[in-house]
Amino acid sequence: MKPLDKHITSKENLLKFLDDKNFKKILIITGNNSYKKSGAEKLFQKIVVKNQINFYFKKSFLPNIHELKRIYLYYKKINPDLIIAIGGGAVLDYAKIVNILDDLTNIEKKIKKYSYPIKKKNCKLIAIPTTAGSGAEVTSNAVIYINNVKYSFEHKLLIPDYFFLIPEFVMKVPKKIKS
Repeated sequence: MKPLDKHITSKENLLKFLDDKNFKKILIITGNNSYKKSGAEKLFQKIVVKNQINFYFKKSFLPNIHELKRIYLYYKKINPDLIIAIGGGAVLDYAKIVNILDDLTNIEKKIKKYSYPIKKKNCKLIAIPTTAGSGAEVTSNAVIYINNVKYSFEHKLLIPDYFFLIPEFVMKVPKKIKS
């Protein structure tokens, strides 16, 4: 794909992309409701057969440090070559941050001091929003909450490698989310 051609806008093209790239181990980070209600669950049933896919269904509404640690440990256990984030801002932020973490040593302290060293991406990252308007699928920032205080990460390596804007995924979410 050309640099400006990093997004795809149809389910069929997404499936073809995943088939062409031939990723072996995939971690899907998503919210249970957004995954089912958006239609992503039906779509990804088609690729589950061909790939080793592991899921992490987020629990918290806002991205918090405790859940981030759980996701990172799960990521390390699986060691995927692709992360797919399907959901709203919290899901996308979790995936973006997990993809640049290299360890959890003193993570709260480093985040609070804005001194977490971002060295490299761990694997490829695809962002598929199920909400419209935030732009989190293309931005170089992400947030995490520690003790109900919001902290930001800002770095060019947080930008997902690919983003897929699939209108059906946004259209099927509840009206409250759409508005």
